[in-house]
Amino acid sequence: REAALDEQLARIERRGALPAGGFGDAVQDALAEPMAELFEEYAKALAAWPTACPDEPLDIAAPDASLRLDDWLGGMRRSADGARGRLLLQSSGLLKGQSYRRDKLLPAWVAHLAGHLGGESLTTVIVSKNGTVTLPPLPIEQALGCWAVLLDAWQQGLTRPLPLAAGCGFVWLGKGGRADTPATHDAFDAARAHYEDSDTDRGFRGERDGNPYLARAFADFGALWCDGEFARLADALLRPLDEALGAGKTGRAGKGDET
Repeated sequence: REAALDEQLARIERRGALPAGGFGDAVQDALAEPMAELFEEYAKALAAWPTACPDEPLDIAAPDASLRLDDWLGGMRRSADGARGRLLLQSSGLLKGQSYRRDKLLPAWVAHLAGHLGGESLTTVIVSKNGTVTLPPLPIEQALGCWAVLLDAWQQGLTRPLPLAAGCGFVWLGKGGRADTPATHDAFDAARAHYEDSDTDRGFRGERDGNPYLARAFADFGALWCDGEFARLADALLRPLDEALGAGKTGRAGKGDET
């Protein structure tokens, strides 16, 4: 581990990405600091899922045969009691303070759903620099339902921009927003601020300003709200991950990169 870490830091230095002299040494120390804990947590996860398994093929057609998923799931493991799991190592941080960075977990969530489509439950464990996140096994019928919703949204997204921004959607949910109830002022205002407000002095940039696609398609939160379609999409596409994280809240939060 140490040799691999030293080589990676040396590669970063050779490409000129570090300051010169002692400042560069300080940056290298800061980059290396969370790695020891990352390796330790990864070793614990390996011990909990001791048996390595081959990558699993995914070949899944939509019920109407309009779409077909052809891919592979890597990082597959088995626990001592035979439970099926997937172990991922991620170099960026997945927590900010004590909160999950839910938008960063969406790729793992989509693969987690796909891993259930063969009819066997799956636990996904993602070890990052500042926290370990567990996506718990789902009832197969729930996974199938979530997958059907994702496919439908994907098809709609081929025909028009869908009024949903992931970070903004999770802020909406976190403030109690729901599509089946009138918009609460707290949820609406928090989502609007996350989407539109930028403060360059504090280094904060609204989600719209950091995404040219969103800025072009939805100039302000009123456009993104789209008569409540934003809330309906957040409920359908993001709430299942939000609820799964609440059900499987395990792991640690510590130091590390929050970017």
